[in-house]
Amino acid sequence: MKNLLNNVSGFLRKHIGKTVFITVSLLILIIFSFLKGNSYISEEWFAKGVSRYSLWAVSALVNLIPFSVTELFFVVAIVIIVLCIVKIIRNISKKRWNKIFDILYKITAVAVGMVLVINVFFTFSYNRYPLGEELGLENHKITMENAVKSGEYYIEKAKSLENNFERDQQGAVISPYSFRETVELVQKEYERLDSDYFNPFTVTPKPMMFSSIMSYMGFTGVFFPFFAEVNINTKAPSYTIPMTICHEIAHSKGVMRENEANSVAYYLLITSENEFLQYCGFMYASNIMLSETYDSKDRSFYEKTYNLMSKTMLGEYSASYELWASYDTFVDDIFTWINNFYLTQSGVASGVKSYSETGEFLVRLYYTINSENLKY
Repeated sequence: MKNLLNNVSGFLRKHIGKTVFITVSLLILIIFSFLKGNSYISEEWFAKGVSRYSLWAVSALVNLIPFSVTELFFVVAIVIIVLCIVKIIRNISKKRWNKIFDILYKITAVAVGMVLVINVFFTFSYNRYPLGEELGLENHKITMENAVKSGEYYIEKAKSLENNFERDQQGAVISPYSFRETVELVQKEYERLDSDYFNPFTVTPKPMMFSSIMSYMGFTGVFFPFFAEVNINTKAPSYTIPMTICHEIAHSKGVMRENEANSVAYYLLITSENEFLQYCGFMYASNIMLSETYDSKDRSFYEKTYNLMSKTMLGEYSASYELWASYDTFVDDIFTWINNFYLTQSGVASGVKSYSETGEFLVRLYYTINSENLKY
């Protein structure tokens, strides 16, 4: 026992810097876990303070770099992880236990540091005040009746625009804009948000070089807090890309909860003056309202909404489903579990299901659009 204690003591002295860093970081994380329970602190100290200015400083630099820093980071990280595993295996075979502990201690220090950065940049915003009335929408609770009514509106709007664009052989819409042009259109839409709730800077999303790998992981887009960078999967169906760009920029604006990021995206797309952006928003909204009616015990609500959809809309949804089905493997399941774990640990009780929890918002948007409060 004495020898063991001496070995541990010697090991900690050898790694005094890492030991202090890990200890202090863990203490800070414990303090953070208590602070997150206070919405005022999350909102005023972090979402509108430390997190906002940290993200602004990083994004100002990263936006100048033309390629995805996030992709480069993960490539380097994978190489380092593989090298660490190889070293550990070699040291195990030679019973060099001290060297194994050295490697594991370094990995621990890096992991704790990353978690600390994520907390400062990112996770406090999950506990800020709700998006609430920042978009000026009327207050309406969702019912099956107004879900059908709202769904009918969104479907009819999508149908009125569906013939304005070219389509491929599978019936999927072909975007009339390049990726860069789409980004610029969405960035311009964000200029309409003048509330202090949103970060004042707007990042420039970048296309992912490894979009196919991203598809197998089940991701359409990623906002990576370390670099305040938005990356978009360009292999996704064309009608989903503006929505993804809007959603991920919303994260960079401080809107972290997934349903609220989607809500901001619905609002900007549907109330845009650009027909393609409108179409993309209406297609998403129609599908959400259809899902809301599907959950009803009375199937007539679902059937009424479904029967309103045109063959073109159904063909669009079918083409999208088939595309994603081609990437559906165990890899997707693994990353869905990871994302779900991350969201639940960040305070989002419903995890990945929160993405689709926007039915009530779309009902409120419908009533606001059709009132004197919001015309476009």
